[in-house]
Amino acid sequence: MRKVIVLFTLSLLIACGGKDSPIVPDTPKPDPKPNPPTPPEEIVTPPRVRGFMVSSAEYLDQKAISDAKSWGANVIRMQFNPVNYATKRKRDFWEALPDYLNMVQTKIDAARSTGIKVIIDLHEPPITIDGKVPSTTTQGTEDFWKNPELKTNFIRMWKEIATKFKGNEYNDVIWGYDLFNEPQINWQHPPKQWGEMSPDIIAAIRAIDKDVWIVYQPGINDNEYKTYVPLKDKRVIYSIHFYKPFSFTHQGVEKIYGAENMSREQALAAIQNKYPNGNWNRSAMETDLRPVADFAEKNNVPILIGEFSVIAWAPIESSKAWLTDAIYTFEKYNFSWCYHAFREWQGWSLEHAEGTDAFWFKKDPTPAPVAYETERAKIVKAGFKKNEQ
Repeated sequence: MRKVIVLFTLSLLIACGGKDSPIVPDTPKPDPKPNPPTPPEEIVTPPRVRGFMVSSAEYLDQKAISDAKSWGANVIRMQFNPVNYATKRKRDFWEALPDYLNMVQTKIDAARSTGIKVIIDLHEPPITIDGKVPSTTTQGTEDFWKNPELKTNFIRMWKEIATKFKGNEYNDVIWGYDLFNEPQINWQHPPKQWGEMSPDIIAAIRAIDKDVWIVYQPGINDNEYKTYVPLKDKRVIYSIHFYKPFSFTHQGVEKIYGAENMSREQALAAIQNKYPNGNWNRSAMETDLRPVADFAEKNNVPILIGEFSVIAWAPIESSKAWLTDAIYTFEKYNFSWCYHAFREWQGWSLEHAEGTDAFWFKKDPTPAPVAYETERAKIVKAGFKKNEQ
């Protein structure tokens, strides 16, 4: 019996293993597959556009929209002037804004039916000073940009616009929201307050519409793009206006070179600036715009030349050369562009007489469009041909 007990105990030890026997743990269950990382949002670059700056929405009509399209343009940059609209009617601009937005809606609907896209360009600050729209001179002062009401009003204005035009109904026609036209201090550098408030303005729009493209002018000078840091928002089109050399593009323009204080003969003598000249030619244009092109390439962002032009009464051959070189350079760098301007003011018009004999003095009657195609019109139309490719 004792032998049986010993054998039984030994069998238990063998079955259970001795103190030195390895213990095989339970096979662990594999961890569930972790969720794959969320891929970054794929940003589809907006289509390249070539078109016109046009008049304030209040004065823009169906014929101008249709004619811009017939020229070959595929976008219009429409001036948005709600404060001017209200002050002319002696109304508070916030109270008048719904009426203004309804009017703008009719112009956007007309553009859609015509098959042309729209840039909504806030062409004036959303504020009044002494009951008036601030002049560009006032806008170019430090004190103007220190006004705390300015940021609040920018945000409120763009929230109203974004709410009005949110959704698929407008995604096919609105190419972008141009936050503000030409922010500047004394036409020399951008206001630091503009750079500080811009992300908050964009954030207010994004809370309403995450898809619309923003057109953003950081400042006045393209050289600023050498050191400019892009905004965090990925749906931003960076914009500049190109009028260089300014002494050529704006020669004889009233209130810029003192033409309002000259006799007609004195003014005519002052509008003989030529292009190309010793400092400016196609190569100089390419060099001047190279920082913008480098910024676009480095950060993979689109660029819009929101305005460019030469005054109608500049010497014709020089105007032709300047426009040809400007459009060539924009195309070389893959910039979108809008000629300034179509049926806005005869001084920039491609449908009015051109050359020094066409100089329009301040006391002259407003000239009528000519019945023939101007040389400058031919060049811009040739540029629009690329919209067909």
